[in-house]
Amino acid sequence: TDVVVTQDEAVARTFQRMVESSCVFVNCSVRLSDGYTFGLGAEVGVSTKKGPLRGPVGVEGLMTSKWVLKGKGHCAADFVSGESIYIHEKKCVTCGLQVREN
Repeated sequence: TDVVVTQDEAVARTFQRMVESSCVFVNCSVRLSDGYTFGLGAEVGVSTKKGPLRGPVGVEGLMTSKWVLKGKGHCAADFVSGESIYIHEKKCVTCGLQVREN
């Protein structure tokens, strides 16, 4: 997880595009890096290994996700108290357009 705190929108966009982490946050707490936060449910295990791959692997197994969070100073407590809610949108990493699931 990599985080930048900035008021400059151009810096934020460049940071989001250039950083190669799976979690890229702008103006929010690293404590939001959690499976529940991302709408995935509880985490059962986390692996930081890059391979080797085992068994038959389809396209889904070869792809990774990049989670981009944009906040205004948000921290985990804001969501626990109900002050803020999670909004999950799947977007294209290349163009930023929202991806619709069928």
